Amino acid sequence: MNDASNPELARAVLMVAPEHFAFNPETAEDNPYMSSQRAEVERALAEFDTARSALDAMGVEVVEVRGHAEPLPDAVFPNNWISTDSDGLITVFPMKHPSRRRETEQLPAAIRALAHAGFRIDGVLRLDQHTSSAALEGTGSLVLDRVSSAVYAALSPRTDAALVSTYARLRGYRDVELFEALGRASELVYHTNVVMGLGRGFAVICSDAIEDRSQRGRVLERLHRTREVIEVDRRAMNESFCCNLIGVESRRSTQAIVLSRTALDGFTPSARKRLERFGDFCVLDIPTIERVGGGSARCMVAEIFLPKADDGRSR
Repeated sequence: MNDASNPELARAVLMVAPEHFAFNPETAEDNPYMSSQRAEVERALAEFDTARSALDAMGVEVVEVRGHAEPLPDAVFPNNWISTDSDGLITVFPMKHPSRRRETEQLPAAIRALAHAGFRIDGVLRLDQHTSSAALEGTGSLVLDRVSSAVYAALSPRTDAALVSTYARLRGYRDVELFEALGRASELVYHTNVVMGLGRGFAVICSDAIEDRSQRGRVLERLHRTREVIEVDRRAMNESFCCNLIGVESRRSTQAIVLSRTALDGFTPSARKRLERFGDFCVLDIPTIERVGGGSARCMVAEIFLPKADDGRSR
């Protein structure tokens, strides 16, 4: 079940408060976007609360999870371990690093929060129990195009090719585009959503990071079939998180383009003008979370496609 049942945009998102936010040296091994400067939990929590308020003001429903006792320094990025679909299924993904694998312990709390918000849950797919070593880190690893039933995945130690294919098969996606993308030090970019982000009618991508010409050509050709492609350069990708954004639907049935202040300021005037034609910017001011955690706005929101329990209609 994919694009035929899920709407293109979610109307609600799951967020996890950064109650134990800190620099994580384990995940920093393959995430060069992190900084080892001292993190202030209070500042990260303040940024989180402001981000939630921005989404609320835009008319995007937010389901929040708090209260996990064990320190989880990267918990503010739930899209890496959980996803949902409109058939009522939750998918739990295998994480590379032990400290992040523990984030899946939040599943019962997430289910309670979703049920309390009125969402129906009919099952859980535990991809994390299909493997003991390989990783596939949710919609960090997978950029899902529900219009064309395509999965985009930048291969890395956190994105295993076989698991990408397994996910696509289990969830009914027709096409898979695998590629390699290089980051600021010519390392494999650890997550696909560093390189590209999708919304209704548009894609933002740093295609220069895909150095193999045939891979780059295939990715761009497929994107151009269904949406306008907005290119950004490597600096915008590496320094400003310009590709780490997502479109969600507000209660007003308009598209909210969720991105950070850093990302918005990183776009050229022409690229920003092209992007704003597709919706209203929902700007999250999250500099501490970005600098210390190494992730941006898209990483903070896990889309909720689950049906509401009271009417059974897809959200």
